[in-house]
Amino acid sequence: MVFILLGFFLFINLFIGVMIINIRETTREFNKGIQAERETTLMEKKQAILHRQQTHITQIMEKQKTSQFESFNEIIEKFKQTLRHDDFVMLDDLCSSLSFIDIYLSSLDEQDNTLYKLQQLYFEISYVLGNMLDADHLQNKKKDAEAFPEENK
Repeated sequence: MVFILLGFFLFINLFIGVMIINIRETTREFNKGIQAERETTLMEKKQAILHRQQTHITQIMEKQKTSQFESFNEIIEKFKQTLRHDDFVMLDDLCSSLSFIDIYLSSLDEQDNTLYKLQQLYFEISYVLGNMLDADHLQNKKKDAEAFPEENK
């Protein structure tokens, strides 16, 4: 009886463990599928927006060629009116990537540190040169006093 209960307990635990592992793998695959579907939908939306905007720009350029009375600013204002708030912003530019911004900000910090050190060096050089000028001025006064003693009285 003990052997049967122990065997039953062991096999039930193994069965539950296998079921949990299968559920976890299935959930992981399902989430990957949903993520892939979202990315595909997003890419399709981006392509549709780009195509719509390129078509509209082409139409605007054709209108500008045929209509010589509209200024470029008027054409751009009309184009801005066709943009929608739900349009995606394409961030394929180097300056918009997070890694570039991180590197750029750290290089600005280093530049600030270097400028601070240069400024401190400049102040120190100015102080030393000022002291040298004062010493030279006093030395010239002493030479003048020795050379022309009657002027000092």
